[in-house]
Amino acid sequence: VIARLDIRRAQVLVEAIIVEMEIVEGRELGLQWLFANDSGLFGSAISSSQAQQGRNAALAQAILPEDAGSNDISVRNIAGALSQVPGSTFGWGVVDQNLTMSTILNALESQGNANILSTPSILTLDNEEAFITVGQQVPFVTGSYTNTGAANGVANPFQTIQRENVGVTLQVTPQINEGDSVVMDIVQEVSSISQQVLSASDVITNERKIETKVLAKDGDIVVLGGLVKDDIQDSRQGVPILSGIPVIGRLFRSDVVSVTKSNLLVFIRSTIIRDDEDLAGATAEKYRYIRDQQRERRDQGLMFLDDAVMPLLPTWEDRVRALPEVSEERVDP
Repeated sequence: VIARLDIRRAQVLVEAIIVEMEIVEGRELGLQWLFANDSGLFGSAISSSQAQQGRNAALAQAILPEDAGSNDISVRNIAGALSQVPGSTFGWGVVDQNLTMSTILNALESQGNANILSTPSILTLDNEEAFITVGQQVPFVTGSYTNTGAANGVANPFQTIQRENVGVTLQVTPQINEGDSVVMDIVQEVSSISQQVLSASDVITNERKIETKVLAKDGDIVVLGGLVKDDIQDSRQGVPILSGIPVIGRLFRSDVVSVTKSNLLVFIRSTIIRDDEDLAGATAEKYRYIRDQQRERRDQGLMFLDDAVMPLLPTWEDRVRALPEVSEERVDP
């Protein structure tokens, strides 16, 4: 009985595949009118976004001088402002003694593609929880304190900060069953910091999390879940009545169309490791993959640097043979 129970525990190599693809396309076309007189600047703000409004404001300031009717328009300022506006932008201005007028035409077509592939993997014993995270610890402000009523006007303000992991996290507990099947309790999370930042204390994070239990055969790839999302936004801003006139209404409105397609899928594969031969095979596969990546990067070369300085792992066979030799050298007196 003891001989049957006292056997080597099997291990499980868990590999996750996280695929995220995003395609963004957008088009903008609009006309903006601005006028200025001695009382100040007024006009339309037919912009597609806050960023575009800021660039158009810089352009309007260059075309429309602060002192209307002063003829104080610099070609250098106009060129600098035009360079800040993406797409095809045209600015035109007229100045007389009492009124300054300008027109800004914006035409922009944008495209963006993102293809993110993450493959976290971890090796653990049967029925043992394993955890791996790759990312950063980002500080988040959770509170603040200030004492404005302190004696002698002395205050000691401070902020409380909590650090949280942002990146790729894989937590799994495998359990080997009969028939070479594996039951896995899985928590898979992918988080990142959004490009939209409201303030230093209001950081927005994107989170994608799957928590589930699955049954899979040894070596099979199964899908845990995913999300397919289509986001179509069509907006129009313009001058009432005038923007609705056929043909010439284009002169008094701005149209913005954006299409975003997102695809997110998460796959998992479990491989049972029962002996040293299985373990060596799995390790050699990962080792050779990393070495092939290093060799490919070395073949591409580095600008202005000697390619020989780039690190390259020895072959798996040479690495295995070198280990016994190193051990023997350490034993010798």
